[in-house]
Amino acid sequence: MLLSLFFRIFTASIVSYIFVNSIAIAFVMIFPQMINEAILSVTLLSFPFYVLIIMWTFSDSNIKRIFFIQAGLIVMLIIFNFLMVSYP
Repeated sequence: MLLSLFFRIFTASIVSYIFVNSIAIAFVMIFPQMINEAILSVTLLSFPFYVLIIMWTFSDSNIKRIFFIQAGLIVMLIIFNFLMVSYP
């Protein structure tokens, strides 16, 4: 019980933070604005995403599924961000 709670808090705080920042980096590269405006817009949009992901983490009963979905999406976003940066 205590381990499940610790894993849920870890997933809600650390993994969700990495996930939201990966989304933010991807959106900065996609938005056709100046870099300052894109970073500001994405930062403002990342807060609702973070809150929704934390609520989803605590509302779903299967924490392993949530962790693996977030981890898989993080890996895909890291690959996408790496490809976007290395693209000329």
